[in-house]
Amino acid sequence: MNPEHNLAVFMLEGRMKAAFIYGPRDLRVEEVDIPAITDDLALIKIMACGICPTELRAYVGSRTGTGLAVRRTGHEWVGEVVEVGRNITGVQVGDRVAINNRIPCGHCYYCVTGADRFCVDMTRVRSDRYGGHAQYSVALEKGMFPIPGNVSYVEAAFAEPVSCCINAIQNCSIHLGDDVLIVGAGPMGLINLQLSRIRGARVIVSDVIDERLEKAKELGADEIVNSASGDFTKAVRDLTGGRGADVVIVSVGNRVAEMQGLDAVRKKGTVMFFGGTWPEVRLEIDPNFFHYNEVRLTGASNFNYGVFPRALKLMSSKLIRLEPLISHRLPLNRIREGFELVERREGMKVMMLPQM
Repeated sequence: MNPEHNLAVFMLEGRMKAAFIYGPRDLRVEEVDIPAITDDLALIKIMACGICPTELRAYVGSRTGTGLAVRRTGHEWVGEVVEVGRNITGVQVGDRVAINNRIPCGHCYYCVTGADRFCVDMTRVRSDRYGGHAQYSVALEKGMFPIPGNVSYVEAAFAEPVSCCINAIQNCSIHLGDDVLIVGAGPMGLINLQLSRIRGARVIVSDVIDERLEKAKELGADEIVNSASGDFTKAVRDLTGGRGADVVIVSVGNRVAEMQGLDAVRKKGTVMFFGGTWPEVRLEIDPNFFHYNEVRLTGASNFNYGVFPRALKLMSSKLIRLEPLISHRLPLNRIREGFELVERREGMKVMMLPQM
């Protein structure tokens, strides 16, 4: 074990800063003990952690359910190993690692049928107790993946979002030459854009914010449509020979975007509801639409365990660009500002840097 890392922990006197959500809009950065590790855990110095809409819902109070009155926040995190338990053999102090703290059992129905993201006996190092919006956290050996040498910490912090998008693209069955419409040009929409391009699709991106549409063009969108201007459905059909898109990925969770996605798909096309919708909404849809048009409606939730290292491999190959998605890099004591930026849809990805 590198004595410099021991010294760094010692100099902190066993204390660190971490963010806690006490209730709607009650977000505090407090000084707490550095987590103690067991034989099966490693201690990680956190170098970067994104703010995800999942945390935003907890912050604004639109979704609860952790069972905790107070919770830590942050699950898109990466860092440097500073201490390892005695049972850990494949990771060493000083390693740069990206964290997936959802470890499937490998033997339940969903694991053995290729959908381990739905594992009924998932092992978790829960983010609401050991979240990434802190200076240190812990991870299991199976949850630590090496960051390629040519991938920065802030890029690697996208491993979880990119993995979720890979799952979505696979569920859509995008083919060479397909017209793909991405509804919503936020960070997840623009990752889905880039993955669709890798699949050989012609990609149309829609949003109501022109700055986000310009970012979509920068990252490879073939066409952009401001859905607040003019007849959105007609604009998409005009771009697709009058048919509509082969595949529509709705990357934002709201009723308007979801209905736009259904309006813009062709007969026998696929609509993917990618973004969770909170608070819950109900859509009024005529079943005849699906019956007569043979439209397929599906969703995407999380990702399979084996996808996570593939996401890092994509980053290393430079097939996707992630740095342009980062609009803000903030120290932990400005995390409330970061959440407010995400809520107002100002900029793009907000990345928290706990060591700043």
